[in-house]
Amino acid sequence: MVDKLATKYGLTISEPVSGYLVNRCGGNPFYIRCILMQAIEQQQTNIPNEKAVSNLIAHDVTDGRIARDWAGQLQKYFETINSYTIAKRIIFHAARFDNQRILPDEIAAEVKRPVEEVQYTLKQLSFADMLDGRGGSIYYNIKDPILKDFITTQYELDIQGKASIEVHEKLLKAYKKLHGKYSDLLGALVEARLEALLNRFDGRTASGKLFHTTEEVTLPNFLHVGDTVVKPIGSRQYQIDLQGRWYQGDYDFWAWVVEVKWWQSEVTPSVVEKFVTAYNALKQETDLTGVVPWLVNRGGFSKGALEALEKHGIYYSGPAEINKLLNMFGIERLLKKQIS
Repeated sequence: MVDKLATKYGLTISEPVSGYLVNRCGGNPFYIRCILMQAIEQQQTNIPNEKAVSNLIAHDVTDGRIARDWAGQLQKYFETINSYTIAKRIIFHAARFDNQRILPDEIAAEVKRPVEEVQYTLKQLSFADMLDGRGGSIYYNIKDPILKDFITTQYELDIQGKASIEVHEKLLKAYKKLHGKYSDLLGALVEARLEALLNRFDGRTASGKLFHTTEEVTLPNFLHVGDTVVKPIGSRQYQIDLQGRWYQGDYDFWAWVVEVKWWQSEVTPSVVEKFVTAYNALKQETDLTGVVPWLVNRGGFSKGALEALEKHGIYYSGPAEINKLLNMFGIERLLKKQIS
């Protein structure tokens, strides 16, 4: 979609920057279109780097199509439940919990309303897919990164009374911390696609063929997706490309652990064994109940690597399988250049 729209409107955007845009928008086609249209409205012909993407997103989230669209949707919904003011304040306060469980008692104290009213409103917001309801009174913020940013900025504008320029600059500073995450290497765009993919997992099942296993695979609704660093005993620090965490039941905390090796050459057994050491270290360091390891590579896997993958029960996929998964969730497929 990025490439088609950019070509249609005469915009130039390189592949790594395109991947950053897709990742920041969570793979959402509407957001991607809004950001590109924002560039066109500003009479830009080139989106050269991550800073340019951040500037466009910050503008659209605070005073563009995205802001107007979400403001309209929220107002209409709040009016349908006949509780505009309280619902607005509750969702703004709920956004501050980020990826943590939302605590109705704390919100009730802040908005000075009965906790029962807060719980009712949270339930209604979850019905409208504005919050992630997990049953009972368990709620989390949804994983839509753009919606989170919109709600946070509106909280600062409407509740805290901050000036628009101050909110805009704060958002840009937050985005600046994300810069430099993607290098100029080809695998950067793939990692962006995969992070967007994990963020869209919603509990559905997928064919085991996509992961080279005989059984269907459940794609969990993760609480958090991101990278991390572990320190295996007797080894150097190891960068884990992506991890997605979720609860199985009430107390069992699990994680998908993803290794991205977008090489032209085959993955070897030593790479697999290092990955095993890394995700076992993550399990020990974070008291996870279990992990679901997944190794991705463009150039395939050697015979020895396949034996090691089977031995350790590791999912593995190549470009064809990744493209099918991306298509399932409405995310841009990998470019031909990336899979040749």
